Amino acid sequence: MLNLFGHFNIWIFFLALSLNAGTFEKFQTVPTRKVGGSAFFTNQQWNSYEPLPLRKLYMLHKPKLITPLKEQKIKDVGPKIRIVIAKRKVYKKVMPTQIAKDIDINFFTTRLSFTKPSKISDAKFYPQTQKGISHFFRVASFSEYSSLLSEIKRAKVDINLNDWGLYLLVQQISDKIFQNKDDANLFNWFIFNKLGYNVRAGIIRKHIVLIFKTKQHVNYTQCYKINNELFYVLDTKAKDGVIYTYTKDYPNTDKEFDLSILEIPNFNLDVKTKDLKFTLDNKEYVFQYKYNQNLLDFLGTYPRVQSDVYFNAPLDDISYQAIGKSLKKYVDRKKASTAINFVLHFVQDAFKYQCDQDQFKKEKFMFAQETLYYDKSDAEDRVSLFSYLIRKFFSFSVVGVKYKDHMITGLYIPILGDNVIDGKKKYIVADPTYNNANIGQSVAKYKRVKPVAFIELKK
Repeated sequence: MLNLFGHFNIWIFFLALSLNAGTFEKFQTVPTRKVGGSAFFTNQQWNSYEPLPLRKLYMLHKPKLITPLKEQKIKDVGPKIRIVIAKRKVYKKVMPTQIAKDIDINFFTTRLSFTKPSKISDAKFYPQTQKGISHFFRVASFSEYSSLLSEIKRAKVDINLNDWGLYLLVQQISDKIFQNKDDANLFNWFIFNKLGYNVRAGIIRKHIVLIFKTKQHVNYTQCYKINNELFYVLDTKAKDGVIYTYTKDYPNTDKEFDLSILEIPNFNLDVKTKDLKFTLDNKEYVFQYKYNQNLLDFLGTYPRVQSDVYFNAPLDDISYQAIGKSLKKYVDRKKASTAINFVLHFVQDAFKYQCDQDQFKKEKFMFAQETLYYDKSDAEDRVSLFSYLIRKFFSFSVVGVKYKDHMITGLYIPILGDNVIDGKKKYIVADPTYNNANIGQSVAKYKRVKPVAFIELKK
């Protein structure tokens, strides 16, 4: 439409449309489903929304140092443990697209090709107002976008992407089509709407910002409440401040963005190896950690979501096999207290303690996969790793135990020691940050403090 009328005449076009919608509908020869989308945004009520205070992980600053305890022997009790390592997963390499298409991207070293919708380059955010958004949606609706949608859905299945992986994929495709960031953001929004996600486009200081309705809370991230529902800005480089956006959901966009990781994406393999060392009873142990660099690169992009997302995410099978076999040599057929304690001391001693603010200049919650990779970590990162290993190898119930400035684990096992009560269950404490502490030994400070939350973890 811009090519036909120019910037000036498009204002006349919108005015005519608003004054005589009936005449415009008679003029159109395309299906009404494509016209209706832009009309929805033009006719919508738009409001301004103030950002909510940032949601934080802790109420207080984390301790800079937790003084180690003097090493003590643990009483050898409980049934003998038998660890069974599941068979190694066979990885299916995602083959590059054979047919040449308009859009080629390198997605974590996997080469993918997509069909560029016809005339989509004509879609522009102009003017930089609500009408500009409506105009973009109209032009995009007239483009032949169905092939691209099908290809995106297919890639999601082939690579086994969760919604965050889909977000990165669509973003990379949009950036390939549009040099202008606002236009790219609007195309992201258009695609997610067509995929059924509840994603809204808004304007902050004349620039497009997307807000997502998510299943999980997101920490340290801009958030807005619209009709008593929370919407988050997932783009860390987006403008911040008051957002101007429409008040009602676009039809058939009821899917919430799910940021959980239930399965590992099927990225191409770039396997690397690292040795992890720790000492127990004056003996040094060396574990070999294997990892896929492509997976680590993906996890490094993750928004700072609520704790259970990290705790419930699995290890890559390559890493699980390597760590599992190393652990099995020393804990298989040992009594439960000794076996669990061995794993606890591994997590305590194989990594140096350092707060995220000192290491990354911001709060960063690590997945178990990342905790194994980084030389330094703090409380919640170690809880992520320790709780995963305990559930995977021993099948005990575990909860995350959160204080105002610290996090530990609680184990549902019949052993004497320091404990916390969650409802009718008593959990024995295990602190992966308190070096040399055995299960059932907690930092004196936290013995007198009631936890602020318990984080339920899947078995």
